[in-house]
Amino acid sequence: MNDRATDEALALPLFEEDELALRKPDPGVEPEALLSQDGVFFFKDVAPILGISNQEFRRQAQALTRQGQDTWAVMGARKVWSHWMVRMKVFAEYYRARLAPLWRRVPDDWDGNRLMAAKGVFLMCDVVRKIPFSPNQIRYKAKTLPDARRIMGVWKDPRAGAYLVDMAVFAPWVAQLWRRPEP
Repeated sequence: MNDRATDEALALPLFEEDELALRKPDPGVEPEALLSQDGVFFFKDVAPILGISNQEFRRQAQALTRQGQDTWAVMGARKVWSHWMVRMKVFAEYYRARLAPLWRRVPDDWDGNRLMAAKGVFLMCDVVRKIPFSPNQIRYKAKTLPDARRIMGVWKDPRAGAYLVDMAVFAPWVAQLWRRPEP
């Protein structure tokens, strides 16, 4: 590259406005608040807050690379030296579409009644800790019903590799079961 070409290349902005700062998230920040921030973050700092598996993240980045796609443009992630970095402006959209957990964790301070009033999808292993049913009972029933996800709100998700519970379906199903007198 000659001096003139170098001068012209340097005259163009190298970084976008939101790429000018390497930021560190506050440890107590909520996932949605983090996703709405601008800046570049180390992946290792945002992964625990967003509940992202390192393996799944790298698998998806490698798949994009094999397809000849630019991970910085598609998923807002790039490896610089030995560290993965994410550009939150792009990464947030990719995360919501492809990396966000399918479920929420059941807070420790909830009891079974609070859980039954909740909305959302939870891990079955968390749900059964709060109600008087064993995981084996719930799994067995889910396996024997023709459409357990629709009928009782329980299914084994291949992406999660675990049984999930949709409380909008599960809570009414449990209420009907619990209130029904045995013959």
